[in-house]
Amino acid sequence: MSRAAVPIVCLVLLSLPAAAHPQEARGQTPQISTRELAMRFAAGRYVAPVHCKHEDGSIIELQEAVTVRRDPSSMATTTGAWRLRATFFGIDVGAVTHCYNLMETQLLDRRGTLYLSFRGQMREDLGLSYFRTELRDGEIEYHVEEGRLRTQEIGGGAEPVTVEFDDDAQFVIRELKPRSDAARMLERFAARKGLVGTIRPVELEIVSEGAGSFKLWVIKDESADASGRRSPRSRR
Repeated sequence: MSRAAVPIVCLVLLSLPAAAHPQEARGQTPQISTRELAMRFAAGRYVAPVHCKHEDGSIIELQEAVTVRRDPSSMATTTGAWRLRATFFGIDVGAVTHCYNLMETQLLDRRGTLYLSFRGQMREDLGLSYFRTELRDGEIEYHVEEGRLRTQEIGGGAEPVTVEFDDDAQFVIRELKPRSDAARMLERFAARKGLVGTIRPVELEIVSEGAGSFKLWVIKDESADASGRRSPRSRR
């Protein structure tokens, strides 16, 4: 396992329930499946800095948000406990000529939902070991079962386009290298917005041959819970 994977594994382990007695914890491997660890790892609120330019040349800074949480509509099914719902909230902005972020010079407004699953093994005794293997390169991949995103040019007159995802895409969470240019820019953004707690710069990538691929450099806001709600301290 690479060094990049170590902080991620530690963060997920901190969310595991503690043993009832200290002596039970000594030498005991947590009994939890790789799927469950992968679900806990992905759940949360991700935000990306966005800059938009008005016709008068002035620039405003906004943020684009994506939340990932368990899909409550599928919890009663046999596989529902392992399905996630990734919601893209788009960019709320008035009359501007265009918007851009750290990766795109002509940003699209993306809104909609993708339903994700993780196709890992279910054995709880080997869950942690397999999870470390999945993260050996500092990234983890989820399968997009279905979903749709409504995309529209910002500042243009083009009509919105609905992009359908149907069992043909991957949702990848990739840790950015510490002290890289991208990580530093995201950390400065988090400081400006008053995000508190553990701040984790990552890259989200949607990979799809049929529906198109794109990436986002984002901060995972650890002050948000699994439903995507932020703690009162981090609201500014």
